[in-house]
Amino acid sequence: NQWYVDGQGNYWNSPTCIDNNWDGICENSHIIKFGKEDKYPFARQDGWKKSYPQITVGSATPKIGQPMTISLVDTDMANRPYLFALDTATIPGINLGDGRIVNLAGSSLFLASLLYGPQLGFVHTGSFDSNGVATITWNVPPLDWLHGWTFYVNIIPYDPEKTMPQTVLGTYRSVGVTLQR
Repeated sequence: NQWYVDGQGNYWNSPTCIDNNWDGICENSHIIKFGKEDKYPFARQDGWKKSYPQITVGSATPKIGQPMTISLVDTDMANRPYLFALDTATIPGINLGDGRIVNLAGSSLFLASLLYGPQLGFVHTGSFDSNGVATITWNVPPLDWLHGWTFYVNIIPYDPEKTMPQTVLGTYRSVGVTLQR
């Protein structure tokens, strides 16, 4: 049997899938009995039909002192809780210890966004709705010094019943946003 064709394999529901380049194909092979392997397993069920979920920002030019909407649609995460985080960079990335990487640097802004979201103008936790939609509104503080500042946003779904790193259910490419006046 051939387990992959033209760089596409099968979906195996494998907790060991690592997809750090967000192309929908696991970077690591799925080992099949008798020395066989699927070198290009899909990271998501029906991966051959679905595009990889992308975080979107409601305004092309977000402005200080005004609300900004950030959203993500991932039907696989329906009714799951998430964390919303900000950071000043995406590299080197936060290594989860199982080969997966959250596309944020782990700076002091990242920690502040997890600890002090309401003081920064947003709620840092929530749940995807029954359709798999997560929507966050950030009331950008009216601080003039934020003009021209670039930050990165990420939504991190998790399973509260599991421990690290398995609690993190998915990683998404962070979106960079530069604030304007």
